[in-house]
Amino acid sequence: MAIITLSEALLKSLSATDSRIIRDKVLCGFCVKANKRSRTFLVATSVRGQQFRMTLGYWPLISVEEARTLAAKVLRDCRAGQVPMRKPAQFPTVRESLKAYGEAKGIKKSSRARYDSLFRTHFGECVEADRKLTHI
Repeated sequence: MAIITLSEALLKSLSATDSRIIRDKVLCGFCVKANKRSRTFLVATSVRGQQFRMTLGYWPLISVEEARTLAAKVLRDCRAGQVPMRKPAQFPTVRESLKAYGEAKGIKKSSRARYDSLFRTHFGECVEADRKLTHI
């Protein structure tokens, strides 16, 4: 287990064979779990004598500084003896996810119209009611 100041450059330089937990020298309890496929920011500490771990996010989806800021908030609660609440995931609606999928994949306008038609036909009440994906 290495104790190093975490930075973007450090995470970029890790090889695919590095599989370890790297603890931050600046903020005690903040670390990165590095493996072959991903770099995961997490908080590893204790609350009222019990081990506590919380995943904060994945690099490069969030930067080191953003993760450090999130970790500081979580660690503040831990030091006060409160178990931090994991916030519920915010899922998109069916309409939002269909639009995001089309944009991400670069689907032509005519194909998007066809997909919209299929979703209205088969999932009409979900699309029209703007239901979250968790309700399907």
